[in-house]
Amino acid sequence: MIEILTVGEIAQINRRRLGKTQQEMAELHDVPQSTISDWENGKAVVPPALLVDPFPLMELEELRLLRRRAGLTINEAAARLGLSHVTVIGMEKGTVDGTPLRRLIKEILVQ
Repeated sequence: MIEILTVGEIAQINRRRLGKTQQEMAELHDVPQSTISDWENGKAVVPPALLVDPFPLMELEELRLLRRRAGLTINEAAARLGLSHVTVIGMEKGTVDGTPLRRLIKEILVQ
């Protein structure tokens, strides 16, 4: 069974993997700690700009999750970007700059 994660859950996973407290993440984003808590618990909407890169230090695994959340397979993302699927895999692994993939995901999720 595939588990569907909310944006808030992804944000919380990112924060914990980075070893940051809610307070530390709040300071990074210049918001109150309560805002981070509200985002993680679904009590407030995460700003669209943070949907693609929820935190500045986002781990690469989340890029794969966000691609899936946008409903794209690796081959679909590659076709839309005019790249090979190997390049998209490299973006997700961090061996290739992931900026084009992030932009594509943002376009889809913000629509």
